[in-house]
Amino acid sequence: MLMIVNVEDRPPQNLKEKALSIIRPFEIRTEIKSQENLQIMNIRYIRKRGEIRFRKIYELCSGRMKTVLCSKNISLEHTYLIRFSDIDYKKIILGNYICYLIEKSNISSSDLKIGFYDPYGENSLLLQRLLKYTSNILVVSDMLRFYENEAERISKETGASVIVSNDISDLSKYSFLAAPCIIEKSINIGTDGIIFTAAPPLCNVSGTVITDYHTLIPKEFSMLKPDDIDETYFLAALFSLCSVSSLSEIVPVSCGNENEVFTSECCIRRLRSLLT
Repeated sequence: MLMIVNVEDRPPQNLKEKALSIIRPFEIRTEIKSQENLQIMNIRYIRKRGEIRFRKIYELCSGRMKTVLCSKNISLEHTYLIRFSDIDYKKIILGNYICYLIEKSNISSSDLKIGFYDPYGENSLLLQRLLKYTSNILVVSDMLRFYENEAERISKETGASVIVSNDISDLSKYSFLAAPCIIEKSINIGTDGIIFTAAPPLCNVSGTVITDYHTLIPKEFSMLKPDDIDETYFLAALFSLCSVSSLSEIVPVSCGNENEVFTSECCIRRLRSLLT
């Protein structure tokens, strides 16, 4: 069962409510929705005063350590609950989106240059997908031997040549980067470059950094999603926690970061402009 936690602050508005809030400082309401093999429990914690009593929420989760969906504004530190992370799913749809944008941009494979940053060697499948659109790819990774072996295998199977390096400064020669990871080292690709990554970088990164991918929820799942939960976050939970494997094929409709939102058309124009 998928658990979703929402906290609503409802402070008392008059003396009577203030008195009642001393006796009953919170209220918990639950709603369970089911569809085929999926079950969603929406836990709504109404706080009238005091701290959130996470123990009460934990008890609703059958007394076991549970991964839950909740807003980033809710701190689960020092509780028995774990906030679900959608980063693994974002790595997948990030790849879907990059491939979609390249296809729609109609850029010649001979003109397209891609920098691929995968420090821990976890995303070689995306590299193979990108080779469909260009053979001009630089891979930068701390797992140098792994990617040297991958480059050799790819060369034998497809004839494509992949450049491999462990020097992150080599990425400065590329203005279009795919980084399906959390960026922990500074990258300088200039102000005109664009980086598609899976989470906000932990260091200084130049260019336009795309970290958010906006999706349309399939109709069959729309009735299960609470209004206050982001579509992509919800789909990530269905994919990762409920094994809805078909969601790996979702292609975002737009993207952005904490400051901006970009349409697909805007990204396509941006990719084309990098070649002019």
